[in-house]
Amino acid sequence: MSYHKIFLALNSLFIIFLCNSYGQELLINEVESSNTKYFDEDQDSPDWIEIYNPGADTINLEEYFISDKVDNPSKWKFPKTSIAPNDYLVLFASDKDRDFILQYRSLIVEGDEFSYLIPNQAVDQNWTSLSFDDESWLKGNSGFGYGDGDDATEIPEGISSIFIRKKFTLENNESIHSLLLHIDYDDAFVAYINGAPIARANIEGYPPSYDQYSITDHEAVLYNDGIPEVFSIGFLSDFLREGENVLAIQGHNISANSSDFSLIPFLTAGFTSSNNSGIEAVDLFSLENSNLHTNFKISSGGESVYLYNKDTILIDSLQIPALETNISYGLNPITGSYDFYESPTPSAANNTESFQGQSLANIEFNHESGLVEQIALSMITEGDKTIRYTLDASIPNEDSEIYTQPISI
Repeated sequence: MSYHKIFLALNSLFIIFLCNSYGQELLINEVESSNTKYFDEDQDSPDWIEIYNPGADTINLEEYFISDKVDNPSKWKFPKTSIAPNDYLVLFASDKDRDFILQYRSLIVEGDEFSYLIPNQAVDQNWTSLSFDDESWLKGNSGFGYGDGDDATEIPEGISSIFIRKKFTLENNESIHSLLLHIDYDDAFVAYINGAPIARANIEGYPPSYDQYSITDHEAVLYNDGIPEVFSIGFLSDFLREGENVLAIQGHNISANSSDFSLIPFLTAGFTSSNNSGIEAVDLFSLENSNLHTNFKISSGGESVYLYNKDTILIDSLQIPALETNISYGLNPITGSYDFYESPTPSAANNTESFQGQSLANIEFNHESGLVEQIALSMITEGDKTIRYTLDASIPNEDSEIYTQPISI
């Protein structure tokens, strides 16, 4: 007997059927073709493919291949990388074609000393440039703020803004691939490197006036053990310099009556080769490694992927069905079948609840989504399918109520 798990959204629904080959050197263990939860080093969420080594020996993947075209086995070549026994390697199928793993270095971290100014009049328009003389500004360690208990440099309550600057040094700019600004802020900011604007949030104007307030409230997160928002910075060659650079940020409050204010920036660079700029990346952001990226994507409508050894001999392949967003397709380690997973596990064993199939059949409702006073909700679906539902916002399972008649809501 098979059961159905049903997920209701505003205007869409899908049903997943609940159910219940090892012996080769490498396996395509899990894939996801419509991902919004797992992010790469650019803070994008591409498709991904997980390779698993079920054997007892470490396997060097150098010059192995993976492809989405059976007539082009050498479409994407692995770099020098290995998979240990009973371990996993995740490839982002992003079409970005990166055969290197980035090495991250922190250029600016929490607690670093900045020059800062709490202005009571317009600030020199060149204050964001490297050549600006900030010797007359105050010195203080980040974070800057009041009211949250994590303020290394406390500033007066009710200020409209604070301007901060810190210089940092870069070596071998040719190996810089990416730059990330993690910033904990309450309530708005604009950030610059060498005078070029690189990120902003919740503030209007180019540049905003020193006495401007944030257009909306934004709560800091570090003091509650959260991870600060991240901004991926592009066009690096347009403004980064070999040697000395400067990060400048103006932080803005929501109002003169605001109960708290925070500004804590982190700047991290990803290098394609060994680099001594900054310090080892802080653990807070889990940036020890980036991922490899293939030169193709996976169609959410379904397609096949093929894994070849260095002699272009096929060692595994997987026909991927059409997948809903954030549903993966992977090898069930107990049954040996490929199942559907609503809780994907990239870089880990497929040990969450799995389903043998999914139905993308349409469900018709007798009412549109939205706010209602009272309705009797009817549902019609194709074929002989059982719909189970809940009324308490929990996810239905095989023990949930079976739909047999209109539901009073």
